[in-house]
Amino acid sequence: MLHTRSLVALPILLVALAFRADAAPTPNDPKGQMDEIFFLSGLEAQLDVVGENLGVAIGPQVQHLPPAQGQALESALLREFAADALQREVERHLERAYQPRHAELALQWLRSPIGRRIAKLDLAAARPEGAAALESYARNIGSNPPPATRVSLIRRLDTATGMTDFTVDAALTAALATALGANGTLPPAKRGAESEIRAAIEAQRDALRPEIEMMITASMLYSYQSLGDGELSSYIDFSNSEAGRWYHESVKRALLDTLEGASTRVGQAVAASLGAAEDPVPASPAH
Repeated sequence: MLHTRSLVALPILLVALAFRADAAPTPNDPKGQMDEIFFLSGLEAQLDVVGENLGVAIGPQVQHLPPAQGQALESALLREFAADALQREVERHLERAYQPRHAELALQWLRSPIGRRIAKLDLAAARPEGAAALESYARNIGSNPPPATRVSLIRRLDTATGMTDFTVDAALTAALATALGANGTLPPAKRGAESEIRAAIEAQRDALRPEIEMMITASMLYSYQSLGDGELSSYIDFSNSEAGRWYHESVKRALLDTLEGASTRVGQAVAASLGAAEDPVPASPAH
């Protein structure tokens, strides 16, 4: 079973709407508008968290491996999941997803007062002290439950943004990266087929989803405590709009496709690194 505690900050940061002081790009400027969406969506902060969490997660995965295999796996993970490399790839995916009218309407929401207010709440919850408070809140929610109407509203927001499904996908992709990397450390004759590894990871989806759904509900209840029901409804309305659906899907798809590509490259890089170490090119004979 996957460990999901490190994923608590993932949905928080995905919808973080941290704004820049730069002048807004003009309409019909694909790179300018999608670059602004990249920053306003919280993707920059999220990619930094991927790198931070990866450093913590690698230890248990490599400690049982022989030194050479462990070093090859660690190096591949850190290289392929480096924040700057992921950022460049995500930006390319976002630019390909550009649709002028949807982009402009999404940016109007991201720049709005409610969007900026949500940004502050999301970023506060994502800080270390916020994550600790969230864990405490989640542990005690059973003894002090919020009103049923509030829980219903939060679940509508989860459905509108697709946050549970996205987080499940992200968790499985992270597990795939480690599994493919570990597979690459095995001798060629003992390596599993990539299709079989992917199927084994995918088989965890149904068991993982309820756990993540509860986590997302708790994280949203905690993060948005100070928002009124009307403000949450406004966010739901945007998320259910054509532009909102395009925005959420574009951001999530860009990130997942980037992580998927990095996961595949990890396995290939580990296998290539160890293969080169075991079968060095013979030196040219002296003449």
